[in-house]
Amino acid sequence: MTGLNKEFIVSHLRARIEELNTILKNIESDDSFDNVYLQEGLKKVEVNLRKMRKNYS
Repeated sequence: MTGLNKEFIVSHLRARIEELNTILKNIESDDSFDNVYLQEGLKKVEVNLRKMRKNYS
């Protein structure tokens, strides 16, 4: 893996971590969190991770 590819993967994984942290904070801070928001957020993370895995397999 080249340095450029490594940096690309690292930056994308960090972005997914930030998205997951945002979802987690919303769940923890509100007892009646928006289930649709949760599902859409998790789906977005899942799609992005699948694309990364497909591109670097």
